[in-house]
Amino acid sequence: MRKIIVMVSIVVFAIAAKAQTRVGEISIYPRVGTSISNFTNYKLGISTDMEKGNSSSLKSNFKPGFTAGLEAEYQITPVVSLSLGAMYTMLGTKFKDHTSQIGSEYNGLSNNSQATGSYYGIGDHQINLQYIDIPLLFNAYVSQGLAIKAGIQVGLMLDARAKDDETLMTKTTANGSTTITHGDTESMDYNVNSYFNKVDFSIPVGVSYEYMNVIMDARYNFGLSKIFNYTDSPNSKNSFLTVTFGYRFRL
Repeated sequence: MRKIIVMVSIVVFAIAAKAQTRVGEISIYPRVGTSISNFTNYKLGISTDMEKGNSSSLKSNFKPGFTAGLEAEYQITPVVSLSLGAMYTMLGTKFKDHTSQIGSEYNGLSNNSQATGSYYGIGDHQINLQYIDIPLLFNAYVSQGLAIKAGIQVGLMLDARAKDDETLMTKTTANGSTTITHGDTESMDYNVNSYFNKVDFSIPVGVSYEYMNVIMDARYNFGLSKIFNYTDSPNSKNSFLTVTFGYRFRL
């Protein structure tokens, strides 16, 4: 019985190997997974000391997101293939909790309100971007099921929003002592589409492994395009990793 199982396994493996290297074959595979993204060269101006009024900058951090879509692959040679896809991808960045003086620059946004001695305590501060990504990649199968890949990707922005939880904090000074009063916390959601370019280019480089038509794919995307478009905006680019699982359907 054990010999029969081994023989069947060998036959299945040989069939799979032949199918994966058939020149001219076209296949499609839906993919779903996660994205981990950040902005390069981006810092947020903040007030770091409410009592002394000092200012500083806050570095952006990686944030998780979601990605899903479909790719089609054409086998050019037994080793090299070309793939084209369309993926919905959530990108952006986030910041650690901080304070921001009312009326000062706030992530390129401003509520234009002035209140002497008042600040916002900012929590869960994120910038959330949504794209349709169109990757065009060359895939080189270096061994059974294992491929390395690189190419070019165009991202078409669907939406851009900034969100945070804001707590009004008022500073008062009397008799040489300072008191900070905390108000209510309000969840804010800003439409920031006008601050971002609508088209984004990047270079995806990655690796995938396929077993019994199940594909695990990991890619890092190096941004080429400046993402902001407002006056004096930083030269920031999208930088993100995607890890997905898919299933190959041969046509």
